[in-house]
Amino acid sequence: YFCLRVVDASQQAPFGSARVLVLDHLLHGINHEQEPGMLISPYVHLMQELICRHHHDKSHLEAFFIGGGAYTQPRALWLGHRSSNIIVAELDPLVTEVAKQELFLDDRDMRVIHGDARTILRRQDPLQRYDVIVGDAFHDVSVPYHLVTAEFAALLKQRLHDDGVYVMNLVDVFPNGRFAAAMLKTLGSQ
Repeated sequence: YFCLRVVDASQQAPFGSARVLVLDHLLHGINHEQEPGMLISPYVHLMQELICRHHHDKSHLEAFFIGGGAYTQPRALWLGHRSSNIIVAELDPLVTEVAKQELFLDDRDMRVIHGDARTILRRQDPLQRYDVIVGDAFHDVSVPYHLVTAEFAALLKQRLHDDGVYVMNLVDVFPNGRFAAAMLKTLGSQ
């Protein structure tokens, strides 16, 4: 990134303080100080709802996050109503430091690994499985190419429990979504 900055976003929250992480020119997350479970960005809220609805019957979740950014979703899941073991693969240690210093992140009960998510997933214990893997890594406005390949989809399948779910944030053009369609086809090929 050429620029990391934190901006006050309290006017977007119904009460209390909120801050936004901007990487380069894109908003990467909004964190509410008093209510970590308040997911102000609609796409983050949707991803969280999908996770919770898919695993509504589980009292514990094993979760792997591809990308930390503002750590909005790992923070909300950790402080939610069920126990969770959370691993976050964040490429840039400075992003994590900014989140800790300015975005209300307390990562003591998460395992943050700095490095490429693909490599980190590949190097884990072969028996390690997750209930949920969240893909939320970006280079500018696109997902890094190596995280949308058939090989990565095979790795995801290998790392998920049989009832596990992969939730991914991607940017595409509405309503023709060619990238989303291609990604569905790639994931479905595994």
